[in-house]
Amino acid sequence: MSQIKCIPIFSFLFSVCFSLSLSAQVNYSPSLKDAVVMATKQKKHLYIKYYSETCGHCIKLQEVLEIDSISKYINDNFISYKIDIEKILQSEVNFLSERSIFPTSTPSMLFFNPDLEFIHHAIPNTEASAVMKALSKTFLKGERTSDYKERFLNGEKDLNFLKSYSKLLKLTKDVEINKRVGDSIYEVYPKKNLLTTNSFAVTNTYIKSIDNGFFEFWMDNFSKIDSVAPNTTREKKTGILSRILIDDILYSIEKWDIIELNKASNYYNILNPEKNQHLFTWEYQINLLFKDDRSEDALSIAKSLYLSESDDVNFLLYLTKSCLNQASKLSELVVIEEEMKKFKGKITRPVKVGELSCYYMLLHKKKGEQAKFDRMKTRTENYLKGSNLNLDLFNEIVK
Repeated sequence: MSQIKCIPIFSFLFSVCFSLSLSAQVNYSPSLKDAVVMATKQKKHLYIKYYSETCGHCIKLQEVLEIDSISKYINDNFISYKIDIEKILQSEVNFLSERSIFPTSTPSMLFFNPDLEFIHHAIPNTEASAVMKALSKTFLKGERTSDYKERFLNGEKDLNFLKSYSKLLKLTKDVEINKRVGDSIYEVYPKKNLLTTNSFAVTNTYIKSIDNGFFEFWMDNFSKIDSVAPNTTREKKTGILSRILIDDILYSIEKWDIIELNKASNYYNILNPEKNQHLFTWEYQINLLFKDDRSEDALSIAKSLYLSESDDVNFLLYLTKSCLNQASKLSELVVIEEEMKKFKGKITRPVKVGELSCYYMLLHKKKGEQAKFDRMKTRTENYLKGSNLNLDLFNEIVK
């Protein structure tokens, strides 16, 4: 067990009054490897300062860390190391990521026990008392951030605690439990205060799910969004809600059913009415609709995309491939063929011409048009070989 020289907080603050004019340096190890070896050998906690030399808050924090009483406390109780994000080494990235630590802001104070397990994180203000509190919490069971999960699972619902836990989960990228914390924040938040600037700030900072009550409230009341956060433009507020939506789509889409996918696409339409509402969800929507024998609905989505994205030939080709892979009925294939004819003339790059030719082969094959398939096969093979293009897609369709 390491010997920790704990300073009672009131005694510490008293001593600070006499040492503000004094300064000393924290003893930082020259390398992370040395710090790890020393912490393990001496059975001391490891403190890592994660900072940037251009960060104003970092500079102010460093001034506080150099107060004699604080630097002495750190040197007595920790092995210290500092990571400059502008010069971060791969070994430092690996050390943090192996412990599921992904800092997104500076400064961050990161603490590890002698076994190098991550046990505490703090972003204190630059008051000496706040810094000391952050340091001392490392040794306090129940107060350090590694105990937050247990406290949450045991039902703690204090709003400030939930906000702190959410910030920690952002650091560790634990999205699933952070969604649950967001739900708890909504549960305890005064509902009479939902249409307020504070409520929107909470949504921006802590909410990760489109199923969260805060997000649903702002979607239901999007027409009133100009009445809150007056110093933030409507465009920026829309961007904040769009970020939450798109992040959740990217994280959750593989688990969603068609109802949830339609909900997400409807929200996207509210936030981006000038764009196709299916832009981020179409592939999964079409896939599920074909599986549910709702090809008419699937192709309706596809046709809207063929129209709205008509200038993006790469997208059109990918959409065509997805639809052809799902379609099996003649009526479905006829619809796809009509759309292919509309953009055929826009394809000019040889590699894309070859790709489209392959999709025409697949179309004829699925329609049972053997003679057309054979002619297209010969034409496509000659074109691909004559243009020295890859034949993998061609061979896949032929077999």
